[in-house]
Amino acid sequence: GLGDVYKRQVKSGVLHCRLISRPASYVTMSAVSTVHMQVEGLTLALKQIGQGPLVVCLHGIGGNSDNWSRQLEALAEDYTAVAWDMRGYGESDDYNGPLQLSDICDDLLAVINHYERDSAHLVGLSMGGMVAQAFYARFPDRVDSIILANTNAGIGVDFSSEQRDEFVQLRKQPLENGLEPADLEEPMLQVLLGHNPSPAAVENIGRSIRALHKASYIKAVEAIVDFDCSAILPAINVPVLLISGTHDKVIPTESMKEMQETIPEARLFVFDGVGHLSNLERPERFNELMLDFLSQV
Repeated sequence: GLGDVYKRQVKSGVLHCRLISRPASYVTMSAVSTVHMQVEGLTLALKQIGQGPLVVCLHGIGGNSDNWSRQLEALAEDYTAVAWDMRGYGESDDYNGPLQLSDICDDLLAVINHYERDSAHLVGLSMGGMVAQAFYARFPDRVDSIILANTNAGIGVDFSSEQRDEFVQLRKQPLENGLEPADLEEPMLQVLLGHNPSPAAVENIGRSIRALHKASYIKAVEAIVDFDCSAILPAINVPVLLISGTHDKVIPTESMKEMQETIPEARLFVFDGVGHLSNLERPERFNELMLDFLSQV
């Protein structure tokens, strides 16, 4: 270990001292705090750790903030790292009416404002990546950079109306017929995970599937097929890192290669053997990519 080392950093004109007794890779999640904030009468739950530039991690449709625990650990040394429970997920409140992308973007703006920052780095997986794109479309000056993992400009962009209906019905009909999210854990894991996932990855995503709010998940499924951020891609002028997996059955690598060709100067990294959850399936390498990218922007 590094022993007890005082590390001083000047940030925003204030001298911060931190006692580091172990390398950053061994930061324990006990240092993470949960924050509950109010947005338009809803309570949003956030996990946070660290001091520095703001990085906000956005989970996928079957996830919650817990999916980002390894990334929060890695970011803690140099960043204020935040992972939210999107409205209707985790410890955040459910909401009335359908899920509106504009409301999610307003929630994310409120999170950035909560930390009194002009802007943030966004890290989005799957649906979270779509949220990041939509947020940039509305508030480009509030975004420093974007990491888009296992996502595209909209899951229904290339679907016919029949394919959209099939996508929604396959996911919501079993729940409307009486099953609970926990009953769908095994088939969802088969779709989401790639080759030979670690027990830790299986347990983490399984836990978040079991924790899904049934009604809010159905609303997210109904909304996600209408997400379409394809028009904004050529106009993105912040650094963008794209991350995919060769075994992603939900958003194939080809779809992300098309994004790379459309977003100016976007970089693409493809994990061999990884499915739809690259940050859980290869956390160490994902973290290396993330930190290297952030250090250069």
